[in-house]
Amino acid sequence: MPENSHQKDQKSESAQNALFFRTTKAQYVFVPSTGHIHWIKSIKGAVDDIEKKQGSISKTLDCHGAESVIIGYSTEEISEAINHHLAHMTLGVTQECNLRCSYCVYSGKFKDLRTHTQEHMSEETALKACAYFLQHLSTDKKELFVTYYGGEPFLNFPVIVKTHEYLTSILKERVQFSITTNGTLIDRPVREFLVRNKIHLTVSLDGDRHIHDRYRRFLNGLPSFDQIIANIDKLRAENEAYFNLYVTFAVTVNAESDYRIMEQFFSCYQNNVKISGVMFYGSNGIEPVRGNTKNMPYLVNKFTKGCLTHAFDNPGEKQHYKFAADVIAKGLKMIHNRSIAEDGHFLPETLPLNKHCIPGATKLFVAPDGTFYPCEKLDSYDHLSIGNLDSGVSTAKVYRDLEAYAELRDKVCRNCFLVNICTSCFQSASNGARWDTDKMAMYCDCAREEFAKAFTIYAEILEQDDTSLDFLDKQRYRES
Repeated sequence: MPENSHQKDQKSESAQNALFFRTTKAQYVFVPSTGHIHWIKSIKGAVDDIEKKQGSISKTLDCHGAESVIIGYSTEEISEAINHHLAHMTLGVTQECNLRCSYCVYSGKFKDLRTHTQEHMSEETALKACAYFLQHLSTDKKELFVTYYGGEPFLNFPVIVKTHEYLTSILKERVQFSITTNGTLIDRPVREFLVRNKIHLTVSLDGDRHIHDRYRRFLNGLPSFDQIIANIDKLRAENEAYFNLYVTFAVTVNAESDYRIMEQFFSCYQNNVKISGVMFYGSNGIEPVRGNTKNMPYLVNKFTKGCLTHAFDNPGEKQHYKFAADVIAKGLKMIHNRSIAEDGHFLPETLPLNKHCIPGATKLFVAPDGTFYPCEKLDSYDHLSIGNLDSGVSTAKVYRDLEAYAELRDKVCRNCFLVNICTSCFQSASNGARWDTDKMAMYCDCAREEFAKAFTIYAEILEQDDTSLDFLDKQRYRES
């Protein structure tokens, strides 16, 4: 998509900086400059199309956008955050993996992203990273986090054990640990380590045998489902309390995914399920998820029923609707907890990026060779590296990256109705080797489409019971 043509489309469809949407009962407009959702009128018989009146409605409601998007942080604030407020470090303990998932970002199907290697993080590098964490950790946050990432992290289990022992000897219970794994190497020593130390475990599992084994296979081509299920069943049998509380499933939704079948499979577990779409932009042959999955309306209807019966307020009932909530509630929660102006407007003329993380402070990813990246999602995006264990995080580089990203957001976001809700980040605007306006345009189009649906679902539920979504309140609802 040519950049100029996208900007033209963006201006013509979003210059009013508002979202007009309808349910079967009424028509609405969401005004991001105030956060208000305005009821326009009920739908009874033949009525004028709302589209014909968008201009006058927008003018009446003053649906103005931001004049510009800026960083929102000074170099001093960035430096302070990097040096004294690090709260989450991820150790990339290996780039080796024993699976070859066909949609993996490291599969070789993305020309500007790294592929699997045999590189492991040495114990020396890992302990050096721990020392950096201790020197820069946050003193104002009660909880600190360390995550182990791969490849497949358990291929370098000794380094996990060593760094865990070192950090807990100093930080005690102030630090929490998590591991993201494909689930194939959870043998007895690993299980005992996980349970004894209450490690948060995220297991990649795409659903039943048919859908999982179609994409997630061993290096030799053999399916992985049976081994993973055997491992997690042993973990659950040995300590069900740990399993239910600390294990989360990560599902990568692809063009073949069927939400009804997925729900049936995960219904035998009480665990949280995190859903993410397969990455396809810039790939060779990976199909986009957009519009290709099956039975989403079924899941929406089930979630709606759970809301209207107030099942999420009842511990004994909410489990029946849990998977539907895991898939649908995230977007609705962002809408429900949006900022709302009590009087006038809260959207400033210059919109700061202060909702965006500060790379190297909010999170820090350490690659096996000691190179620093903003997070694990960007570990192969070489132009976004921000330092290393020898030189530390470069405040100047972080500022330049935020500045470049703000310039992209300034072109695309200031007149978008999601300007104060969207949580897009560097990953949505980079192809791994450089900033990519076409990728950002594609991500933005997808986000607007999905949130337009979410606003409709949100309104349809509240039309029937205006208290049915109260469980999404910030202080009450937790995804994990």
